[in-house]
Amino acid sequence: MSEFQAHITRLHSDHSFEQFSRSINGELSDATTISLNPNFGRGFIRKLNPEPGVSVRLWNAILNQPARVFKHAIPRSANKGFNLVYILTPEHCQLKTISTHTQFIQFDTRVCYLLAEDVAYDFELSPFHPLQVVDCSITSAWLKEQFEKKVLPFPDFWERTIRTDGPFVLTDICSASVNQLVNVLVTILVKEKPDPGAANEIIPVLVNAFFKKAFSRQSPPVVSLRDVHFEKIMEAENILLAHLQKNLPSLESIARMVSLSESTFKRHFKAIFGKSIYEYYLEKKMDLARQLMIENTLNVNETAERLGYGKVSNFIEIFKKHHGYSPGALKKKRAQDKTE
Repeated sequence: MSEFQAHITRLHSDHSFEQFSRSINGELSDATTISLNPNFGRGFIRKLNPEPGVSVRLWNAILNQPARVFKHAIPRSANKGFNLVYILTPEHCQLKTISTHTQFIQFDTRVCYLLAEDVAYDFELSPFHPLQVVDCSITSAWLKEQFEKKVLPFPDFWERTIRTDGPFVLTDICSASVNQLVNVLVTILVKEKPDPGAANEIIPVLVNAFFKKAFSRQSPPVVSLRDVHFEKIMEAENILLAHLQKNLPSLESIARMVSLSESTFKRHFKAIFGKSIYEYYLEKKMDLARQLMIENTLNVNETAERLGYGKVSNFIEIFKKHHGYSPGALKKKRAQDKTE
């Protein structure tokens, strides 16, 4: 089966959205909704610009053939922009390349990417399965305003975000609270006439949540992203996140995957995240464990098995050390909350 290819530069303006609609032979209505050509699939892409500097789109479709969506890099300007991309169907939508680096990871839980506009990347879409993606375009001017309003802290990180010469890419697993917010945003955007005010209440909260998590893993003193091989460390982080529910490759193997020596990998990882690789990995693994028990109502044994623990006692010990309470206590409290 042949692969359909679509190419994007920007989609925030009516003109760019119309151009993209023509390029995929879609049907544009009200300058905000692209209905897919029946030969390609069914569904739509809907755009909403709730305020200056912000544009959000919902991709909601089932394709008839494999597809690859290429986002081309935009030359750097004073008003550097960013794309915040939420993959809601990770089994059928995978990030394949960032710049010239192939991504070999396969996420099986919802994931979010923050990518600067001057970074090229592409996604691979599977046919015959529901696809849902929410992506937000935000300008540096809008983002700076959030910092100035004290919505987002750490202005030094803002300076690094804008001025770094290296590709700016961050990845994170969506938390339970973020999933709830994104679900609300989807219900807004799925309507033919989305409410800009309702969307505008959620988007700053999502951006705030993402950056706060990014800030929480920065360690003083501030280190130049370019000097610590930032892009390669972000690739390595993706590998860690992709193995939360399976055995982690050796650090030597991960270092080799991102073309670093093991010692360089360890040193630069700690410089960025402020903790060792295994400390970071266990933290993310235990966060996912809590999320699985809350969202999927898994019991302790099922959660331990899902995360690759042969001995439930080992899982319970690590979970309690990380969260300060046992997984059994979490399940008990959840049950009490439901009965109240």
